[in-house]
Amino acid sequence: MYRLLLIKVLALSVVSLPVLAQNASQEQSTIESRAGSATRTTTVSASAVVKGIEKETRTLMLELPGGDMIEVAADQRVRNFDQISLNDEIVVEYTQSLSLTLQKVRSDDADVSIGAAAARAEPGMKPGGGVGQIVQAFADVVAVSPGKSTITLKGPQGRIFELLVNNPDHFKVVNAGDQVLVTYTEAVAVSVEPAK
Repeated sequence: MYRLLLIKVLALSVVSLPVLAQNASQEQSTIESRAGSATRTTTVSASAVVKGIEKETRTLMLELPGGDMIEVAADQRVRNFDQISLNDEIVVEYTQSLSLTLQKVRSDDADVSIGAAAARAEPGMKPGGGVGQIVQAFADVVAVSPGKSTITLKGPQGRIFELLVNNPDHFKVVNAGDQVLVTYTEAVAVSVEPAK
């Protein structure tokens, strides 16, 4: 399911750009942590410049940041292909986030919840699109070890996860028997920026 959504963005966006992902030009990570809650978010972005357009075959020649050239074909479902111009910049941004939030009131919900969304450019605009998904589940706290700086969770399918905890404030509020709401978010966006 996770990868299916990522594949869908390729049909909604300008082109399939796995080479751009391998040549990521920027990566940014943030960690927010306070007693009972922690979130880590990582965003990777990459870009390429349009150096050639073959309208009949819907093919673009893209120059990567290092100067290498790649050729990619846009699917027929890509709206507004004719809006792409020489020297436009194709930008791909991938964001992944994992959040853990202490739940003092126990839930009997053992299901994993999955939601998804997708969007693409409106007619007449530069091509672009994105997909995202959110997965949520409850995990049981089975052990709290301040001496080892770990909290151990048991997921809804019985898997055990030992987490290294850097913020000692968590040990003041998290106890064995508590529950944690785990939220995983993943999104990909592709846009075409006008030539500068």
